[in-house]
Amino acid sequence: MILFKMLGATRTTLIAIMAVEYSLLGFVAALVGGVLSTGLSWGIVHFFLDIPWRFDPVTLLIGVVGTVVLTILTGFLTTYRILGRRPLAVLRSE
Repeated sequence: MILFKMLGATRTTLIAIMAVEYSLLGFVAALVGGVLSTGLSWGIVHFFLDIPWRFDPVTLLIGVVGTVVLTILTGFLTTYRILGRRPLAVLRSE
């Protein structure tokens, strides 16, 4: 992001880049977590509990949306301070 800032990107462009980056990161994390948790829950219910298993897409969708929102929020809160600083100062502190 600092490189984009050094090349003259505006604050709006940097925020848009961060939003896309963190939303894709959150979506991939939610997708992997959803697939793994669904498979694990099926395995536990099928092999150990011996009860019928039912897929609930609403719960999975809530988990995906929640993960994406939390990832975007966490990403913005951790990197927002960089937007107000000069690029050279940030690069020197790294």
